[in-house]
Amino acid sequence: MATCLLIIRISKKAAQVWADESNDIMTLRAAAILVVLFLTPGILNATTFEKGDRIHITNIHKIYDDFYGFGQNVTIDGFVGGDLVCGGYEVSTSGKIGGSINVFANTYRHAGETKQSLRVFAETGWINGYVGRSLLVMASEVYIEQSADITDDAHLFGGSVTVDGHIGRNLTVHGGRIYISGVIDGDVHLEGDKITISAPAAIRGNLTYESDKEATINLTGVSILGETEWVLPDDKDSDDESSGSPAIIVPISQMLAAFLFGIIMIYMFRRYALVSFQQIRTEFAKSFAVGILTLLVMTFSILILTVPVVGVIVGLILSSGSTAFFGSIILIVSILLTPITSFHSITGGILMYSGGIMAAILVGSLLLTKFGAGKKPLAKLNLFLGLLIMTVLCAIPYLGFLFFLVAMLSGAGAIVLGVRNCRAEAMTQSMPSDLPPPVPPVSNLPDN
Repeated sequence: MATCLLIIRISKKAAQVWADESNDIMTLRAAAILVVLFLTPGILNATTFEKGDRIHITNIHKIYDDFYGFGQNVTIDGFVGGDLVCGGYEVSTSGKIGGSINVFANTYRHAGETKQSLRVFAETGWINGYVGRSLLVMASEVYIEQSADITDDAHLFGGSVTVDGHIGRNLTVHGGRIYISGVIDGDVHLEGDKITISAPAAIRGNLTYESDKEATINLTGVSILGETEWVLPDDKDSDDESSGSPAIIVPISQMLAAFLFGIIMIYMFRRYALVSFQQIRTEFAKSFAVGILTLLVMTFSILILTVPVVGVIVGLILSSGSTAFFGSIILIVSILLTPITSFHSITGGILMYSGGIMAAILVGSLLLTKFGAGKKPLAKLNLFLGLLIMTVLCAIPYLGFLFFLVAMLSGAGAIVLGVRNCRAEAMTQSMPSDLPPPVPPVSNLPDN
């Protein structure tokens, strides 16, 4: 647990350095995995944690620690002295935040002020407040309204992006439809299908845009002090093509898919999941050993699966002429073996995938227990937070793969042991007693 917390602290420092000092888009995209998904705030001893359907920090509240809020509706109107981490369907911040803001929501509105950075991952995001440092938004629709004031760089990713406010340094936008009418003090780099720049837009640096179509720039009322360059998508370097937005979208999509799969599995097999969780938490080494054996069995089944596949091909070749009898025998045996070996291979794959989810539940539970909030081991919050942490850790070269392998094997082994224990307990309870009914003592027998 101490190692996990140390990695999160290091991740925070690295993300801040990358976001503040580097203009390279690859670095920002790599850092986005860390900064968007709740992990940038430092894990400090002074932390306030709250969850519920509706969380409201009113304007008379003052929280001098880091604040973690998770609920259906989260509203922050008061003062938070440290970092703010929010997750919910609707989140709004109109108060004063002394640290950074990190949000994961369906709908997010920022009308307050933060002295540090603002990082948002949402379906729709409205920004019309003050941001003391950098801004990062990933959403289907992004609105930087006219009253918004971003002191540092802004990096926006979305299907539709509108920038009407003030950006203190450079602006980078990746989107489908891009509308610019704000004031940008630095350079502007745009990538989109439709780009429109209209009055009263003012760009004090260079404008570089990449699109199949020429941008619509209203010459009346738009001022661009630097040079304007139009780059066609075919002119991109291969390195730029390989570093597109899917580098971020893919791991996020995988995480959300695992989250939904985990919820379904817990709902359908809750008893097995609870016993498996207890197994991985109390007997981690034993679970890891069983996971290695499970991996070996799955690998062996995959290798054996090639035999009936080849046998089917050979049987079809020999099923005519004088070798028809032998070809038919080979074909029958191969067809019978195919579903058997396929079942073991598919089952092993599901076990390995589910094992990673089980390990994520353990990671989330251990972290929330640190804050006194992880009392329900199979809670959705434990699963979600654990998947976030594992997504970040698995992105570390080499070490990330080793971490994922250990987590997957230990989780798979815990599931195997959990299923075995549940079945053994069920058999014990349903087994009838073989002992005959007790014989009454001789003294109580009736006289003849």
